[in-house]
Amino acid sequence: MILRRIAIALALATAWYSSHAATDAAKVWQVGTFDGSSAEFAQGEPHQPVVFVVGHDRPSTGWFAFAPSALPGKPSDENTAPRTIVFSVPDKPGPAYRLTASLIIERSSVPALRVGINGRTGLFYLHPKLDYAMGDMTAAFDPAYSKAEVTFDFPGSWLKSGRNQVTLQAVATADEGVPDAGFNYDAIGLESLASLPVGVDAHAEPTIFYQTHGAGIDERVDVFVCYAEHPHAGHVELAIGSHTWTKPLAGGQDFGEERIQFQVPEFTGQTAAHMTVDMDGHPSQFTETLQPQKKWTLFMVPHVHLDVGYTDYQAKVSAIQSRILDEAMDQTAQHPAFRFSTDGEWNLEQFLKSRSPEDQQRVIEAIRKQQLYVPAESSNVLTGFPTAETLIRSLYPSADFSRAHGTPFNYANITDVPSYSWSYASILAAAGLPYFLAGSNNDRAPVLLLGHLTGNSPFWW
Repeated sequence: MILRRIAIALALATAWYSSHAATDAAKVWQVGTFDGSSAEFAQGEPHQPVVFVVGHDRPSTGWFAFAPSALPGKPSDENTAPRTIVFSVPDKPGPAYRLTASLIIERSSVPALRVGINGRTGLFYLHPKLDYAMGDMTAAFDPAYSKAEVTFDFPGSWLKSGRNQVTLQAVATADEGVPDAGFNYDAIGLESLASLPVGVDAHAEPTIFYQTHGAGIDERVDVFVCYAEHPHAGHVELAIGSHTWTKPLAGGQDFGEERIQFQVPEFTGQTAAHMTVDMDGHPSQFTETLQPQKKWTLFMVPHVHLDVGYTDYQAKVSAIQSRILDEAMDQTAQHPAFRFSTDGEWNLEQFLKSRSPEDQQRVIEAIRKQQLYVPAESSNVLTGFPTAETLIRSLYPSADFSRAHGTPFNYANITDVPSYSWSYASILAAAGLPYFLAGSNNDRAPVLLLGHLTGNSPFWW
């Protein structure tokens, strides 16, 4: 028997069935439609434990689209507890079965999937792939929108004639779970198989997580081991080049997948990796070609969007934005590497109107030292509506401040409003501004879906 490696869901319902037809699989039941969308399920949160009875309940009322993650150290409620699918096997169970759960990632963190089959439990990790098929509307503006599929086989002896149940639960795997983490269900299906292979599966994935190690750099490589029965003793050996590492299997579950992390000296190009999985004295060999992941250098500058009249009335927004600058300068005093950028010159103008001469000089010095950054625009504008003269004049207050105090005048930004006209690019360039930062609100336009700006950023305008 084999637990199949978690695969990425790349197809719609017809492809799903055609890809499984070659294995002589026959559908036992299905909840939802394998179409990349969770629209057929109930929205919102359940107010009682979710128990879906196949052949009786409807997906639109009995199964909920979003499953938030159960967080470590926190008790589960009706929303995060395992959700149950009850079904009947009228005759003697067949030789083997395949369970498939197609999932959609629409949040900022990726949980794992815990599966229960008549009391047996196992954990599976998700390997999402970005998806632009627009299955759910959030795909138009969510840069993390992706799909993943968990597919695994199990013996018919795990089922019984009569009532059976499968439980599914989203669980956080990090030490500190992200509060809004979870996944949406695309569909869940159970098929019967004519036979069941025997074995263990292993797969290695290089990650984007690097760390310095002496004079060198290590890349974290995750090895995922799938098994169909609880290992009483076992270990994983990873060999890359002249290096070999060995780590034990944790066990602790009836079936499922384990993630074992290795710190591997930096490698380039396609590199062969050899894995040995020893379970209860029975070794299995695997070979895979690894490609190192991209190294990222992240620069983070805290920023608070200015929304006069939307978040509150103007006088209150002015007071809050001024208070933010006080706090930013206090942070820099405590943490010299801290930096902050305003959303426009208007924020600085309100501060200067409401503070003492000492505070005014303090903020000017912070800008001179490039502890605070002030963009060229007075405030964010819908660049497609104003005349060219208005766009030019929107740079005047910041330019005047720069000339008067010798502070930088070198970038503009627009946050939230998805409007970047060609005229604005020309005006910024003519004003000598080499940099423009765009933090678009994709609720207002599907710029990610249509333009893939997240994949093409930074970009040359």
